[in-house]
Amino acid sequence: MTITANGKIFNIEDGVSLEQFLKTRGFDPAKTVVAVNGSIAGSEDCGGVILKENDVLDIMTFVGGG
Repeated sequence: MTITANGKIFNIEDGVSLEQFLKTRGFDPAKTVVAVNGSIAGSEDCGGVILKENDVLDIMTFVGGG
């Protein structure tokens, strides 16, 4: 199945959760906000969101500084 994340195309297996997708790509779901097809999925929702064919993800991470 194909999805798009931050403008890049990814081929993933069926049934992959948003949380699994993020973790396998080095993102910490607790520090990441994702818009799935334009709707925000908070870190508490990541495990329950199952990605579907042609989903579009916009992944944003929090960066601290000082």
